[in-house]
Parts: sequence; C-alpha cells; structure tokens
Amino acid sequence: MTSPTSAEALYQLSEHLRDVRRQLVVKVMDNQKTGTGLVDELKAGLSALRNIRQLNGKPYLDTLSGRKLVIQVNEEILSLEKDILFLEKGEDALIHRMDNDILNYRKQVDQVVSFLKNRKVSMLISDRDGTLNVSSERYWTSVQPLYSAVFTGRFIIKQNIMPLIISSAPLQNYGLLDMVTDKKGLWNYSASNGIQCVNLSGSYSQLSVYPEWENVFDTLNNSLQAILGEPEFSSFRYTGNGCQQWFLFTAVTYQDQQMTIPEHLSQTFYSRIRDTMRNADPSGRYLQFTSDNKTIFIAPRIQRMINLDKAYGLKYLIQTLNLGLEEAVPLVCGDNKQDLSMLGECVARNPHTVAVFVTTDPALKSKVSGICFNSVFVTCPDILLSSLAVLSQL
Repeated sequence: MTSPTSAEALYQLSEHLRDVRRQLVVKVMDNQKTGTGLVDELKAGLSALRNIRQLNGKPYLDTLSGRKLVIQVNEEILSLEKDILFLEKGEDALIHRMDNDILNYRKQVDQVVSFLKNRKVSMLISDRDGTLNVSSERYWTSVQPLYSAVFTGRFIIKQNIMPLIISSAPLQNYGLLDMVTDKKGLWNYSASNGIQCVNLSGSYSQLSVYPEWENVFDTLNNSLQAILGEPEFSSFRYTGNGCQQWFLFTAVTYQDQQMTIPEHLSQTFYSRIRDTMRNADPSGRYLQFTSDNKTIFIAPRIQRMINLDKAYGLKYLIQTLNLGLEEAVPLVCGDNKQDLSMLGECVARNPHTVAVFVTTDPALKSKVSGICFNSVFVTCPDILLSSLAVLSQL
C-alpha cells in the first residue's frame, strides 16, 4: 500500500481503512477470529500514513498548483495504532497504553464507572466528534476507531440501551454515516442537529420545517454533486472539507487553508457555484450567498428562522423514533456548547437524566452542572469509551 501523495489519495486510503474496520468490528462483536489479512491491511495503512513525504518534519501532499500542502495525520495514526494493539494484544494492552498516555486515566475511569454503575441507564444520547472519538484536521478522515465501535457496541448490548447519536455534522455525502464503523443495527443516527436520521433498521427520515426551501436546497445540492463529478472540478471534492450539505445549509470549499489552488481555477469554480445557486433559485427568494476567502456558504433566506439546535432535533427524534425518554434513565454525552440544548431538553423531560461531558473548560463545566446536577467530566473521549467498556463487563 503506497503512501498518499494527494488529498484524493488520502481520502481513498481513509475510506479503505474505514471499510476494513467495519469488517473487523463485526468479527470482534460476533466473537469470530479476525485472522491476519484484515489486520495486515490496517498495518499497511498505518505504514502508508507514517511514510507520507515530509517537509521540515511535517507531512505534505501535492497540489494542482505544484505547491506543497502541509497536513496533520497524527490522530489518524494514533487511532490505527490503538486499533492494531487491541486486535493483536487484546483489551488489557490497549487499556495499559491509555493509562500511560492519559493523565489520571484510571482515576477518571473509576469516577465515571462509580457514577453510572447503579443508575440503571437505559438510553444513551450522545454527540460523536470530540465525544466518542477525537476529531481530525479534516472531517473526511475522522473515521471512528474500531475500539470505539466495539466498546460502545458492547455497552449497548449488555445494558440493553436505546442508543442515539445527535451530530451537528451532515448525514451523507462524506457525513456522519460515512465516518462510523459501528456494527449495523446498533445505533439510531441523526445529523444536522437531529433533523435528519436513520433508525436501527436503516430507514431514513427528515423533519420538514420549510418545505419550499428544502426543495430548492435539494435541487442545489444535486447540481453541486454533479459539478464535483466533472473532471475540471473533481479536485474540489477533496479540498478542505469539500462540499458539506446540512439541512438547509451548504458549505463549499473553493480554496484550501494554505492557498495552494491555482487562482484561476479557484475563481472559475467559485463563479460556477454562484451561477448554480442562481439557477436553483432564479427569483432570489430562497437562498443567500456569502463567502470568505476559502469557503462559500449558502443559507436559507428566512426571516426569524426557527433555532434548529439539538433540542429542536431531539423533540423531533423523540416522536419519530418512539424513544420513550420520559420512562428511561437517559445518559447524555457531549463535548461542547452545542450539546447543552439537548441536555437541557432531556432534563426538562426526565429529571433522572445523567451526563458525562468530555471537556476541561471550566465555563462549559459550570453550564453543564447548572443544567444537570448529576454530571461528571472527563478529559478525552478514550476515558468515556473505557468507562463504557468496564460497565459492559459488570
């Protein structure tokens, strides 16, 4: 397996390693032998990432302009190292490494386990990025580690948990569903703050809030995907975060952080996107176009738009998925201020709600504690994941 020399090659490698992880997760969860072939694929991927060409000690990729794009792949390398260690040496070896790498690891895990073990948690409502896995420099390479999928999956099964992801990321087209490695049928996934979801059986649903605007965005987004399929503009699919399509919001990267895209190509693409928006909305009634020097933002032209935060999404999901939140003991997990609204909605509906947040920010801790008295805090996702692993064995 060769080391990637372009952004496209890096993303293709990431997708391949995601698919390998998915196969291995099924084998581990079903207590099957993993063999050596798939593990060797992870090792080859790890070697490919480690051996990306370097400039002044930093890995880089080639770009269309001939300039070098410096990148960060530390988190991708670390997650692969831990996955391989888990597969070859077992869970104890992985825990030992985490104990060496993370300050106060065992103390934090013991605190979470003690906090949760007698509470009879029956529902897990969680953010993903920054909570159940560490975010990477690029969303498209933020693939869920294998051990994350196994630890959460075992917890869900052992505790008979109703699980729900509420992510602020897009759902598809290099969104949430493209990043997870969980065994199918274990999670309800929702994205765009809960507005779009896929349930345990794989059925898709979406809350309709502004039907006319939604139709215009569908037309726009389909046209954008077609443009990205054209040879002249295909490289923009891999520039920055590419074209991300949320519910009623689209962001398109037309220049990377280090300004390596040739100016004429960048501006041609920029103009093409703007023309496409005008074609989707000839009257100018539905869409508004803004940009900075790297990204185009297309938002709905709506006065006094409803605040589509995670609380709003959760209200929709409670009804759509028949969650029965009021009768459960919900565990809410998050890592930033966007997760506060879903925590508040849970507490308002069920005073037995408990929370574990991944943060070292005193201000965020204070806000979480103010909403939910029954809350604890950890410093990184691996603490939360390890705690769920321990709880699944009790």
